[in-house]
Amino acid sequence: MARKGQYAKVWNEFGKSIKLGIIEDATNRNHLAKLLRFESFILHTKSDGKLASLDEYISRMKPGQKDIFYISRMSNRCIVVLKKIYNRALS
Repeated sequence: MARKGQYAKVWNEFGKSIKLGIIEDATNRNHLAKLLRFESFILHTKSDGKLASLDEYISRMKPGQKDIFYISRMSNRCIVVLKKIYNRALS
């Protein structure tokens, strides 16, 4: 658990460079992809500021789920819609 907290500091410092590397460095793209972190709506509703790796997202996918959707810019309207989707998924 402490390791995740430490990685959050690394991500805050180097996340933009890692994202840029994914775009520009085809040779190391797969290695860099393992370092990517994303805000998770599910984690966000449980505790603020949590980041998830792609592997963590995949491990939480429901049986039969084939896609993961990513919102690149969060607005208040997005938050309202996502809360409705999240609540519907839980019921």
